[in-house]
Amino acid sequence: MSKIGRPVKEINLEELDKLCAMQCTEAEVAGWFGVSVDTIERRVIEMTGVGFAEYFKQKRGKGKVSLRRKQMQVALGGNPTMLIWLGKQYMDQKDKQEIEHSGSIDFYSNLTPEDRMARIAELGKKLAG
Repeated sequence: MSKIGRPVKEINLEELDKLCAMQCTEAEVAGWFGVSVDTIERRVIEMTGVGFAEYFKQKRGKGKVSLRRKQMQVALGGNPTMLIWLGKQYMDQKDKQEIEHSGSIDFYSNLTPEDRMARIAELGKKLAG
């Protein structure tokens, strides 16, 4: 007796690997193959023994390596913005921020507690009147 129903949609594993490398979501992968997300989940389990999420984790690394390679090519090809960004991301480099202060920073720390209280009172009078 033959099985009646829809024909089984084939999922090309090589194409699936490329889509995972491009960081495609499960819904996007399903759309690419013209099937439901549930079908993608079932087929991935049938073909690989793991669910889509686990398979995606295994395969997305290749896409990240390709992206990093391209970033490095762009940076080393003369893009200073990309060089700066990569330095911040991977080498803990930061923008130098210089702050200028007027007056002595330690002025109040050199006062005795009594002198601080007198100074606060003096400033309070100036603000009040």
